[in-house]
Amino acid sequence: MNHEKFQKHLQESMRGVEIVATWLKAKGYEIQVPETKVAPTHEQWREYADHGDLFIKQRIEVKQLGINFSHAGDWLYAPRYIVCAKHSFDRADHKPHAYVHLSKDGKHAGIVYTSSRSRWYVDTVKDSRYQDYAQECYLAKLSDVKFISLEEKK
Repeated sequence: MNHEKFQKHLQESMRGVEIVATWLKAKGYEIQVPETKVAPTHEQWREYADHGDLFIKQRIEVKQLGINFSHAGDWLYAPRYIVCAKHSFDRADHKPHAYVHLSKDGKHAGIVYTSSRSRWYVDTVKDSRYQDYAQECYLAKLSDVKFISLEEKK
């Protein structure tokens, strides 16, 4: 009896997934809705358990930096952390979910999630790759940067 109720509730919840998926698609996101399979019996529920109702494709911006770093303590530009050029973020139709900045050797990264956007600030930054060029950039506090190792743990 409970399994029949569960099957009914699962069927009813699929309408909610459709509504949210339609809403997110209208906002321009790419959505994946996996097929929902219903266990024929309660004893088989593990074989049919899903791993999520829907998945959203997220934009990630990746920047390869010309310096090596591994953590906040060896960040060369502390306490400043450049997230991105202000105009690139402001003009983006779909804001990135995160910015991933790779160390020169590709062994470490600093990640800034745009959920920390309210704490970013603007400053003019000289771009050393070009002659006499500076632009407004968004910067973050080091406390809003997640430093990670990209090397495999053995």
